[in-house]
Amino acid sequence: PKDKTPLDQTELTPEQETERNDIIARLDAFLASDRTQEVFEAGVSPFGRRVVHEESDRRNLLHESSGEHELRFVTASKIVLPKALLPSAPTLKTVAEDAGKAVAAHAGKPVAEELKTVAEDKAVAKAASS
Repeated sequence: PKDKTPLDQTELTPEQETERNDIIARLDAFLASDRTQEVFEAGVSPFGRRVVHEESDRRNLLHESSGEHELRFVTASKIVLPKALLPSAPTLKTVAEDAGKAVAAHAGKPVAEELKTVAEDKAVAKAASS
């Protein structure tokens, strides 16, 4: 049976530690890039492929091994949502429009009257909760 102890809780040889650190640095550079996929080519050791899988999991990346024997490789991919599914961020224009509407709603009221209205609203809310 294969040992399923996470590699960060396992004593590694100096060579394994170096390989692990190199893979982690490569994954972190990939995350910081605009690329959507990083291929760890054939020739990466079984240990290295395990590192790619574990560290990809930690970084919420998709990961898949492909090929057989000495041609086996691992691909790590970012989860990319189509633009239609991404929430739209407010633009400077919509923020300005919302601010304009808020100002217009209170325009013409003297500050003292506005403060009195706010105080009354708070008193009503407090009485309702009692």
